[in-house]
This record gives sequence, structure tokens and C-alpha cells, in this order.
Amino acid sequence: MTRLRRLAGIPEADDNYNGISAKREYFLDMVENLSAEGHKCLVFTNFLATVDLLSEDLSKRGLANLVMTGATVDRQALVQRFQTDPEVKVLIMTLKTGGVGLNLTAADYVFIFDPWWNRAAEAQAIDRVHRIGQTKPICGCILGLCKF
Repeated sequence: MTRLRRLAGIPEADDNYNGISAKREYFLDMVENLSAEGHKCLVFTNFLATVDLLSEDLSKRGLANLVMTGATVDRQALVQRFQTDPEVKVLIMTLKTGGVGLNLTAADYVFIFDPWWNRAAEAQAIDRVHRIGQTKPICGCILGLCKF
């Protein structure tokens, strides 16, 4: 089941798929447009391969981004950079990594790239931007369907 979920979200993780998925292309276009408008985005995914591919894609498009996974050592420095560096528009992380203990109020868009079976974990991740000090309205997007 996990393999099917991964392939549904990012089929290019399978060696038999050549090219870029429509979902990935749509996501990249959305983030590129939002970044051009001055927005900052958090992106949550369940798979490390997705983290890597999305980060590479954004870098190729000239969008500065940061990555946080379970292997990230100095999370506070990464969070501080995302919060304060106007050049960094995107923070990509695994859903479990971003689920607890982070205040990311610089973001005003949240993407769940591949929905998880536990909606409470997704809500908890999205809540990283709903903290004291948040001054902007937040938009959360799951599978490209935006919830305002």
C-alpha cells in the first residue's frame, strides 16, 4: 500500500517512469507563482524521495529552499533561516519531522504533497504556521485542492 501511495504522488520515484508527473509540475508552477508574489510555503510529504526531487526542482527554477528530515541536525538554525531570510521561499519536510515543536509563522501557504492516512497528523503539521506571532491569513493545500 505504501508503494502505491508513493507512486500515486510521485511516479518518477519508480525507475520505469520517465518524465515529471502532472502533480509535481502543477505543484512547482503554484510554488513558483506564490514565491514571485512574495509568499513563503511549507511543503509536507511522507517520502524522502519526494523531498529530494522537489528540492532539486525548485533549485533548478532558481527558488531557494530548505529541507528538513529526520536526519537534520540543527533544526533551530534551519527554522530561523526560513523565518528571517527573505530569499528562502520554501521549506520542504517530511510530515513526521514537521509534526511537533516548530513555529513557522513566516509561511502563509502550506502544501500536503501526499496526504497521509492520519488527518490529525496533517492538521498538526499545518498548525506549525498557526502560532502566536502569525500576522497573515493561511492557505492549506492538499493534493492541489486549496482550503481557505
